[in-house]
Amino acid sequence: MIPHLYRIECLTNLHVGNGDVNYSIIDNEVQRDAVLTDTPIIHSSGVKGALRQHFKDDLVKSKVDEIFGADGKDGGETTPGVYKFFDAFCLARPLRITSTVESGIAYVPGVSFVGLQSYLTFLHGVGITRWNIGKDPFSPSNGDAPTPGTNGKDKLFVKGVPGQVWVEGNKAVNANRLDQDLEATLTALVGPTYALAPRLDDYALPMIARNYLETGISQNVWYEEFVPHSSIFYTVIMTPGKTCDLDFSAVIQFGGNASVGYGYCHMEEVCHG
Repeated sequence: MIPHLYRIECLTNLHVGNGDVNYSIIDNEVQRDAVLTDTPIIHSSGVKGALRQHFKDDLVKSKVDEIFGADGKDGGETTPGVYKFFDAFCLARPLRITSTVESGIAYVPGVSFVGLQSYLTFLHGVGITRWNIGKDPFSPSNGDAPTPGTNGKDKLFVKGVPGQVWVEGNKAVNANRLDQDLEATLTALVGPTYALAPRLDDYALPMIARNYLETGISQNVWYEEFVPHSSIFYTVIMTPGKTCDLDFSAVIQFGGNASVGYGYCHMEEVCHG
């Protein structure tokens, strides 16, 4: 099986709910990696389901069943698909910035070093080995590591924004002395402008108040977390050969709230193993 790496860029806000009952102020939270990074993800079943829904009218049924598997609803046999789908991992999401120079940039893609390290370990495991993490810029043994802020945890590097930069109110350090491997990886996967933090736990996802109206009267108000547009996810699809029979030229919708414009994304292949 050949691994194909795909970049998913959110054109609109995205909400893939975790389905859990919680007692916090947020009623509907997004799916997250619960083991290591607490980073938003789209579980593999959601990736596969969204792609199957998207391609079901573009491909003949036999091809859909071959790629995604047959569900046996028409009395036929239930069979697994030949393509293998993996979780989509949120590698970068917008963080607000201010600068001493009028740069015209209000947001910068924020990346968690722990998240990047975890995802590269996964990519290496499935056979995509072209990028490396390099030296940990946040290690105490690294003389170029930024000085922690007043709360002891505000360590940030920023690349591509001139002047002194604050990210979500926290002072950042220019990323001109990052390890070459790390800088090349961030540029390839995120772009020439980014903010790198040890983790993104301290930077909350935005949320919105939603309201159910009945004959103009509010019946229920709830708070919903979402992943903002311009966020970048990556996912892997395994295929039997070096070519993939899925055409990703059209916009694809992931998650819920499609009727109010949520989850519309551009998806493109980056490389294959």
